[in-house]
Amino acid sequence: MSDSRQVGQQRVTADFLTQGRESEEQFRLFMSRSPAAAYMKDRDGRYLFVNPVMERAFNRPLSAWVGKTDFDLFPVAEAEQYRANDQRVLAAGAPIEVVEAATQEDGPHHYLSFKYPFLGGDGRVLLAGMSLDITRQKRAEDALRASEERFARFMQHLPGLAWVKDADGRYVFANDAAVKAFGTPRADLYGKTDAEVFPFETASQFRENDQQALAGVSGVRTIETLEHDDGLVHHSLVSKFPIPTTAGQPLMVGGVAIDVTEELKTRAVLEESEERFRATFDQAAVGIAHVGTDGRWLRVNKKLCDIVGYAPDELLRLTFQDITHPEDVGADLAQLRRLVAGEIATYSMEKRYFHKDRRTVWINLTVALARTPAGEPKYLISVVEDITGKKAIEGALRDSERQYRTLFDNMAEEVHYWKVERDERGRITTWRLVDANPPALRTWGKSLDAIRGRTTDEIFGPGSTEHYRAVVEKVMAEGIPHAYEDYFPALDRHFRFTTVPVGDYFITTGADITAIQKAHESLRRSEDRYRTVLQSITDAFFAVDRDWRFTYVNRQAETLLGRTPGELLGRGLWDEYPGLVESEFGPAYRRVMAARVTESVTSFYPDHDRWYEVHVYPADDGISVYFRDVSGRMRADEALRAGEERYRTLFSSMDEGYCIIEVIFDPPESGLAVDYRFIEVNPAFEAQAGMRGVVGRRMLEFVPTIENHWLENYGRVALTGEPIRFANEYTGLNRWFEVYAFRVGAPGAHRVAVLFTDITSRKRAQRELAEAHEFLHSSLDALSSHIAVLDESGVILAVNDAWRRFADENRYDGHNYGVGANYIEACEPNSVKCVDVGMVTGLKDVLAGRVPYFEFEYPCHSPTEERWFVMRATQFKSPGPVRVVVAHEDVTQRKRAEEALKDADRRKDEFLATLAHELRNPLAPIRNGLEVMRLSNGDREMVEKARGMMERQLSQMVHLVDDLLDLSRVSRGKIELRRERIDLARAVQQAVETSRPQIETNGHHLTISLPPGPVYVDADITRLAQVFSNLLNNAAKYTEQGGRVELSVQRQVGEVAVSVRDNGVGIPANMLPRVFEMFAQVDRSLERSQGGLGIGLSIVKKLVEMHGGSVAVESGGHGAGSEFTVRLPVVLSVAMPTDGDEEHALPSSRRKILVVDDNKDAATSLAMMLKLMGNETKTAHDGVEALDVAATYRPDLILLDIGMPRLNGYETAKQIRLQAWGKSIVLVALTGWGQEEDRRKSSEAGFDSHMVKPVEPAALERLLASMANRTV
Repeated sequence: MSDSRQVGQQRVTADFLTQGRESEEQFRLFMSRSPAAAYMKDRDGRYLFVNPVMERAFNRPLSAWVGKTDFDLFPVAEAEQYRANDQRVLAAGAPIEVVEAATQEDGPHHYLSFKYPFLGGDGRVLLAGMSLDITRQKRAEDALRASEERFARFMQHLPGLAWVKDADGRYVFANDAAVKAFGTPRADLYGKTDAEVFPFETASQFRENDQQALAGVSGVRTIETLEHDDGLVHHSLVSKFPIPTTAGQPLMVGGVAIDVTEELKTRAVLEESEERFRATFDQAAVGIAHVGTDGRWLRVNKKLCDIVGYAPDELLRLTFQDITHPEDVGADLAQLRRLVAGEIATYSMEKRYFHKDRRTVWINLTVALARTPAGEPKYLISVVEDITGKKAIEGALRDSERQYRTLFDNMAEEVHYWKVERDERGRITTWRLVDANPPALRTWGKSLDAIRGRTTDEIFGPGSTEHYRAVVEKVMAEGIPHAYEDYFPALDRHFRFTTVPVGDYFITTGADITAIQKAHESLRRSEDRYRTVLQSITDAFFAVDRDWRFTYVNRQAETLLGRTPGELLGRGLWDEYPGLVESEFGPAYRRVMAARVTESVTSFYPDHDRWYEVHVYPADDGISVYFRDVSGRMRADEALRAGEERYRTLFSSMDEGYCIIEVIFDPPESGLAVDYRFIEVNPAFEAQAGMRGVVGRRMLEFVPTIENHWLENYGRVALTGEPIRFANEYTGLNRWFEVYAFRVGAPGAHRVAVLFTDITSRKRAQRELAEAHEFLHSSLDALSSHIAVLDESGVILAVNDAWRRFADENRYDGHNYGVGANYIEACEPNSVKCVDVGMVTGLKDVLAGRVPYFEFEYPCHSPTEERWFVMRATQFKSPGPVRVVVAHEDVTQRKRAEEALKDADRRKDEFLATLAHELRNPLAPIRNGLEVMRLSNGDREMVEKARGMMERQLSQMVHLVDDLLDLSRVSRGKIELRRERIDLARAVQQAVETSRPQIETNGHHLTISLPPGPVYVDADITRLAQVFSNLLNNAAKYTEQGGRVELSVQRQVGEVAVSVRDNGVGIPANMLPRVFEMFAQVDRSLERSQGGLGIGLSIVKKLVEMHGGSVAVESGGHGAGSEFTVRLPVVLSVAMPTDGDEEHALPSSRRKILVVDDNKDAATSLAMMLKLMGNETKTAHDGVEALDVAATYRPDLILLDIGMPRLNGYETAKQIRLQAWGKSIVLVALTGWGQEEDRRKSSEAGFDSHMVKPVEPAALERLLASMANRTV
C-alpha cells in the first residue's frame, strides 16, 4: 500500500474512532490489521495494546508493552517527546498530526504519527495512535539538501558570477558575485524570473540566451548587458549551459560570467574618440590638412578641397608650395622652420593660394606641429580659412569711407548725421549725433569730440528734442526727404533744412537764413532800406503784384535769370516763365497769394535745368519770392545720399562686425591709449561682439578689465595711420576675434575703423581637434591592450604606453618593436616564440586590403608563466594612405576562467556518472529481491531474507540522497543549527552507533579514547554526530578488511580536538589540498571504487565551519593511512534545558468548509484532515462545480485552488463575491503559486487570504482560530 493510501486510511480510522460507535475490542481487531504501527494507551500513558507492526518495528512482543509507559521502553528524551504530544491530544480533546523520532535496532527512525482521543467501552478516555515510518523519506530529503548545498558551494567559489535557473527561468541559485552584480538580495531573487527582477530589454536578452542554451548541447557564449534602475550598465562575457535534472524533469540552465564592462567601455571611448576626430576633421567649416614636413599633403578634408578647387587625390600628389603664391612662399617656409626648430608652438598668417582655375584665393593659415612621443617632428596640422570675400569687403569699405569723408568734410552747407533710438514698441525716444561737418560745428560753436554720441537736449539744452520731434517722426515714418524753415531758439537763428532718412539714421543739411529773415522784416519798415538790403543779400529776390506783374527784381535774380536790369519790371510772371505752371513753384505762388501764408519749395525747374530753393512770403500788394540756385548742393546731396546708401547697404548687410571708434589718450599728447568710444556700429556688431547699446559709450563700461594689447594696437593705428591685422582673445567677452583696423577721418580725430570676425568657433574647432588628438593618445595609453598603428608596409607609426612597456620588457632575439620598426619583419614566426604563421598571414591580408579585419588568439611563453593573447588588426579608411591598428589583448584571466569552467564541467560530469552508478548499484538487488518475493510461493524465510536485503540497499540509496540534500542546503546556507551546550561525548556516542554496522561489517577494530569528565561545546548534536559519523564511515570504507580505526578526543586550551585515524589506503600528497572539495575522490579506478559521491567531506568541512571550528587532514601517502582532526571551541558551563513546548488550542466551534481542488486526492485528504479537526466538509473539483455546491451548501470557509479547468480560482472567487450569499464567506486561495504578484491577483479577485501548498496543519489551525470571533 502506498504512503498516501496509508495516510488516508489512518485519517478515516481516526474519524471512525472519534465517532465512538464501535467497541474497544472492535478497535483492537481493526488496528491489528492496519499496515501502519498502531497502539492504544490510557490517560497515564500505559500501553493497553500495540499491533503486530508495532511489535516488529521495535522487536518487542505485546507482553513487553502492556502496562508499560514510554519511560519504561524508550530513552528519556524520546519518552518526554511522546508524553508531551499525548498530553496535547488529551488536553485539547482533538487529534494531532506530528513527526516523532524513535531509536530502533538499526538506528534512529522518524514517524508521522496521528494521535486521537478515544472513548473506551467502560467510559474511560483513552488515547489511540497510528505511526507511519517516514525515515527513508527524511533521509532522502537530507541527502537532497546535502547535494544541493554541495553544488551551491561549488558554484559559490567559481571565479566571477555564477547562477542556476529552472526550466521556467526562475532563479534557484546565485553566488555572492552574481547577487552583488544583479543588485537584488538573494531572498528577493530566488524563485523570480528575469522579467520580475530586471528591465524588460535586459530580461528579454537573458531569456533568449537561456532558451538557446537549453536548446543546444554545448551551451552558448555571448556578451550580455545588464542595466540597473539607477542607469548603471554592466557588460559580461557569459557562458550558459544546460544542467540535467531528475529523469523526466525539464532541464535547468546554469550560467557563469566575467565582467567586461571596463574593457568594452574603453573600446567604446576609443571608437567614439576616433569617430569624433574624423567627424571634426571631415565636417569642419574650415579647411584642415595633415602636411608632411617636406610640404606633401598627407590628408585633406572636403572644405580645403572646396577652397582650392582640387579633388583629394589631386591635392595629395602636390605640395603646399605648388599652390602657394610665389610672394608668400618665403614667409611661410621661414615660419615653418621656426616651428620645426621648436622656437614657436604655432603660427598664423595671411597668404594666397592659386585655385585650380588659376584665380587667387586669400586664406588665413594656422599651423601646428604634431610630434612623436620621442619629440621628433611627425606632421603639420594646418587650418585654412578662405578670406577672399573679406578682403574684397575691406577694400570696398576703405574706398566708401574715403569718398564719404571727402564729400562730407568739404560741403559748404551744414551737414549733421544722427542715429535714432526707439523703445521696445518701436517709438522714437531720441536721437544721438554721429557726425557733423565743420560748417555745422562753427554755427553751433562746439567741437565734435565734445558732443558726439549726445542727444539734441544734451547738446543744445532741454526742449531741443521736442522742438524737432514732429519733423523727425514725419521723415522716419514716410521714408522721404522733407524741406522746411525753422527758428531754433537755442541758437536764436533761422535755418532752412532738408532732412533725409537713411535706415535708422537721418542726415540734415541746411543753411543759416537769419539774414534773409531780418531783411524781410526790414522791408516792412522801410522801402528804401528794404531795397538796399535786397540788393545786398546773396539770395535772388523778386516781387509781383496781385496781377502777377513784376514790381521788383534784385541784381542776384536778374543775374540768375539771365535778364538785364529793369527788363522784367511790369511784365507778367506767367508770360515770361510759362514753365512755372507745370512745376511745383506755380502752385506754391498761387497758394501764398490766395491764403496769405508763407511757403517754401525746393524743386527742379526743367526750363533752366536747375534746382531752385524758393521761399514765398505774402506782401501788401502781392507776394515776395526769395530763391537760390541749389543745383550743386542737391547734386552733392544726392551723391552723398547715394554714397551713404551704398555705404549703409554694405555696412548693414556684411557678416563681419564693423565699428568706428574714437581712441582716447590720457594725457592727450602722451600717445598712451586708455580707452575708446564707439562712434558707429553695424548690425552684425552685436552678433559678433555680443554687446548692445554701445554707440556713444566707452569700452571700459562693458569690459573694465580690457587687455592692454587692444588699446596699444588701436592707439598705434590712430596715431600712425598704418593699418594692422591681428587675432586675439577678448578675455572679458570670452571670445576670439580676427581684426583688421585702419584709420578714418583726419589724423587728429583719432578715429579707427575696426572690421572684425568672431573666430571663437574656429579656435574651438582647432582646440577640439588638438584635444581629440590628445584624447585619442591618452585613451590609447590608458588601455591595457598593446596597440600600434602601422602603415601599408607594416612600419610602426605610433604605439601606446602598454605596447611600449611590453616591447621594452620582452625583446626577443634583438628585434625592435618601437616606432619606425617594421612589425612584419619583427614577427617572423621562426624568430619569435609567441608568433604563429597564421597570425602574420592574417596581418598581411589586412595591410594589403584583402580583408578589413583579422583576429587571432595565441599563447606566449614567458620565462615565468604562460600567458594568452588575442591579436586584432583593423584597417581604417581615410583620404590618405592605408593605416592599420593592431591591438594585442591579454586574455590570460579569461582563458583560465574557461579552463576552470571546463574543469568544473568535467567534475560535474564525473559526479553525475558516479551518482548514476551509485544509484544503480542498490537498484539491481532491489529489483532482484522483488522478483524473489514474487517467485517465493510464500516461503517466509526467503521473503524475509529478500526484504532485509532490499531494506539495506534502500538505506544505501537514502544515504546517498541524504548526502545530496545536505550538500545543497549547506552550500545555500539553508541549514539552521539547533545549537545548545552539550557534552561532546553524546555526539561521539551517536556517531559511533550510526557507523558501527559498517565498521563491524568490514571487521575493523574500533578504539575510542575520551578525556576524563565532560567536554562542553555549543553545537547542534545531530549535525555534529553527522560530522563524526562521516569521518568514521570514510575510515571504514578506505581501510582494508580487519583494519584499525581510532577515534580520540583531546581537551586543549580553549578548544577540543576530535581525531579519526585509520591504517587504510592513505591519501596522495597532491590530493590533500582537494579532499574537502565537492565531488573530490582520491581514487576513481574501478578496482578501488568504494562507492559514494565524493561529497561527504565537503559536508563535514562546511558543518564544522558553521560551528566555528576547523577540520584538517594528514596522510603519509599511499598505504600510510589518514588522520582527520576536527577542532571546536569549548564552553565553560552548561545551561539547564528549559521546556519550550507550546500548547496549541484548537477552535472549539464547528465550521462548514468547502474544499475545491482539481486534484481529487488533494481535495479528499484535506477534507478528511479538516473533518478530524471537528469541522463539516464538502469537496468540489472545478470552479463551476464549486459555484453549484456553494450555492446550496452555504459554507463558512472555502479553500479554493487557483489553476482549475472550466473556471479558474480567480474567476470563481469573483462570481462568489457577486452573490448575496457569497459576500460574507471567508475565501482562502490554496495554491502552489506564492509570488507577490500571485498574492496581489488573489486579493484583487476577492480572496481574504492566500496560502501556499502544501499547507501545514498548524497553519490551518491558526486560520480556523482566527475565524472564531468572525460574525457570519
